[in-house]
Amino acid sequence: MTVRLVHDVALAAPEAFALVADPRTHGSWVPLTRFEPGALADDAAAGEPWAPGPGATFTVVSGPGARRGVPGFVDRMRITSWTPPSSVPGDADRPGLAEFRKLGPVLLGTAGFRVEALSASSSRVLWWEDVHVTDVLPRRLTAPVADGVLHLMIRGGWRSLDRVASRGGVSPR
Repeated sequence: MTVRLVHDVALAAPEAFALVADPRTHGSWVPLTRFEPGALADDAAAGEPWAPGPGATFTVVSGPGARRGVPGFVDRMRITSWTPPSSVPGDADRPGLAEFRKLGPVLLGTAGFRVEALSASSSRVLWWEDVHVTDVLPRRLTAPVADGVLHLMIRGGWRSLDRVASRGGVSPR
């Protein structure tokens, strides 16, 4: 079952995409979440600065103390698609799209963001997640729980996103 929620934000499409699609900014607006570059041992060995794009992996850790460095729920992902909204004159209608594959250890599936311009200063963001708990338990049992948690997390994220957008967004570190 796919969770899909849409929200309009007071940011131009390129700024909205940079804020919602780049996982380095998630700690500023996704509830109880922190970002860690690289999800796989060979990513850390590469020694290159982390940047979003197809093939890049990362980890988000969620939980009550996650933003303070306390261990929490680990969600490893790989970026499978990364297309920022067009900023080329005449091509302004092309939405931004970022898609992610969940790598475990608990959640598997896909997630993503689609950002389209509504005006020069506002955008519509679609956040979707099609996830399930690893195959330890049947998906039909775990999907409803995961979906409920995702709905709460995304709705909380929208409120935080509006606060961040009202301050002009945030730059990835």
